[in-house]
Amino acid sequence: MLAEYDAAAWHATDAVQMANPKNAAGEQYLAKKENGRWTVVFGAVDAEKSKFVIAYEAEQLANAKEFAVKKDQAAKDDTGFYLFAARALGLALTDFGLASRPYNVAVLPANGSNATGSASDLYVYVYPAQTKQGVYTLGGDVRYLISADGRKILSKRPMHKTVIENPSPKGKKVVAGMHTHILSDEPEDTDVLHVLQQDPAVPEMVATRHFDYEVAGDGTIRIKKQKK
Repeated sequence: MLAEYDAAAWHATDAVQMANPKNAAGEQYLAKKENGRWTVVFGAVDAEKSKFVIAYEAEQLANAKEFAVKKDQAAKDDTGFYLFAARALGLALTDFGLASRPYNVAVLPANGSNATGSASDLYVYVYPAQTKQGVYTLGGDVRYLISADGRKILSKRPMHKTVIENPSPKGKKVVAGMHTHILSDEPEDTDVLHVLQQDPAVPEMVATRHFDYEVAGDGTIRIKKQKK
């Protein structure tokens, strides 16, 4: 879901900027998946933080990389998921603080679905953006768990410490990546994202204190070795 969110935000932003390069400037983006397709909205929370004012919507088409941009004559107000997600995102970014490099963000329901309309706590991901073609960034990322109304941080999970940017060796085909993970004994959500972001996807070996894992090209995880 995190990889899908990341891709939807990327292609939707491109679509909005192609329609008018100024459209997405200064707007906050949020994405939601319903009925198998993503919608990405661009807008801002009002001063009272009581509604999210949607200026543009980009709806995913049959081709997952294509989005149709819609701008209503009058801005739409949302007092549900997008409002709560925007509050949660603002809370997380305030806690995360200023960064010396570009970062991406994502907000996903902690129960795995936002299509039911039921209340759910929210995961907010803050992770480094790719800045160079062919160089896929990993590390320096945090996952927050925030209350369903977006007003309270319930937990904070640093996933990796150092930001890693390893360019592919020239003239050589990369068959797998590898990094050591010291903050926990299992792979993180962004380890899977790191693999799925790549084109083509390249497996990643994750070494922890007690295990060696492989995140395969399709995002599945398996234990390669258990250490004594």
